[in-house]
Amino acid sequence: MSVDPRSRIRRRHHLHESTLSKAISAAARRMHITKRGTARPFRHSFATHLIEAGYDIRTI
Repeated sequence: MSVDPRSRIRRRHHLHESTLSKAISAAARRMHITKRGTARPFRHSFATHLIEAGYDIRTI
């Protein structure tokens, strides 16, 4: 929780992980993707691109 400096309202600063998960699943359904939509493939493809770009595996 944090206080918004402009409005002085106390609110959650970060999104809950289930919010992101639900958004990914809903997007997959809208695109008529039959496989289960999760954040895991995004994480893996991001790591793959970093490795291809020459980043050290230990920093990923």
